[in-house]
Amino acid sequence: MHYWFSLVLLGIGWNFLFIGGTALLPQGYTDGESFKMQATNDVCVFMMQALVSMLSGWLLYSAGWEMLLLICLPLIVIRILIIACWKGVYPSNTRHYN
Repeated sequence: MHYWFSLVLLGIGWNFLFIGGTALLPQGYTDGESFKMQATNDVCVFMMQALVSMLSGWLLYSAGWEMLLLICLPLIVIRILIIACWKGVYPSNTRHYN
């Protein structure tokens, strides 16, 4: 049940990230470039998704679930440190809007 719940949360997070990124991407380019960049982005996203989907089964089989969780721990700690440093550089209560 925990695995199913985590997959549901993963799907919801993937949906928000994909839709948000897809909506924001064309805004950074001119009208002539936006369609090319959108197509390039979609191809890259789906190619990486297919590659990671194929490799995930092999990695789970060869390393095991516990090892995968242990591999993720340093990545989570690094991300927390990056966010903490970013919050230290840009504290939210010191921004002034004129």
